[in-house]
Amino acid sequence: MQLLARDREILNLVSRFSQLSSGHIDALIFSELASRTPCSNALRRLTGLGLLHRVNQMLPGGARGGSQRYCYALGPNAWRMYSNTRYRPQRTLNPHTLAIADAYVAIKQAEREKWVDVLTYGTEPDSWIDVAGADLRPDLYVELGLREKRERVVLWLEVDMGSERQKQILEKVDRYKYALEHSAEYPLDVFPSVLFLACDEARADELRTILRRAPQTPEGFISVALLSSFPQLLR
Repeated sequence: MQLLARDREILNLVSRFSQLSSGHIDALIFSELASRTPCSNALRRLTGLGLLHRVNQMLPGGARGGSQRYCYALGPNAWRMYSNTRYRPQRTLNPHTLAIADAYVAIKQAEREKWVDVLTYGTEPDSWIDVAGADLRPDLYVELGLREKRERVVLWLEVDMGSERQKQILEKVDRYKYALEHSAEYPLDVFPSVLFLACDEARADELRTILRRAPQTPEGFISVALLSSFPQLLR
C-alpha cells in the first residue's frame, strides 16, 4: 500500500491522540493551504482504504432529529501498524480527547504565529510517569519556548471537562505535590508545573475553590485557566 508522507502524518497524529476532527487534522497538517479540499480528499481516501475510521454521532435535536458530529480514529488496517492488540472500532465521540487535541492545535497555531516553539510534547500514555511511587497521568506534557520572553515553560496539562468530583481532584493534586516533594527522582532537568484547563468559567471557579482546600500547595505550582485562553495566557 503506497502512502504519501502526509498520509503517514495523519495516521501518526490520529494514533497519538486517539480521535481527531477533520478541523484538527486540517489545522495541524494542511494549515498552509487556503482550501480544505486536499484535507477532505486525504481523509476520504484513508477511510476508503480502511486506515481511518469515521466515528459518527447524532446529537439530540427537535422533531427532525439532531445534527451529526464526527471525528476520525484509526481504522482496522492502520491499527495493525500501531498496535498488536485486537482492533475494536470506536463508536462514540470522546469530548475529553477532542478537547486535548484542541489544546495542542492552539499551541501549534501559536508556533505558526512565531511566538512559541514546541520543543517536545507527549500525549497519553506517553505523558504518564511514576515519580517516587506517585502515578501521574496528565493529559498532555509540553515543553515550550516563549520567544518574546526568552523562557522555557514545561507543563503538565489537565484538560478538565467537569466530570471529576472534588475528591478525585484533591487526590490528583496530592499526587502531584508528593511528586514535587520527591523531584530529585524526576528523570528530566526541569520539573513541570501543573495547569488545569477548564471547559468554562464556572468550572474554572470550581477548580480554584477546590485547590484552595488543598493544604500547603506551593505557590505557582498548580494553576487554573480556561481552555479557550491557552496558550495566550503564557504570552
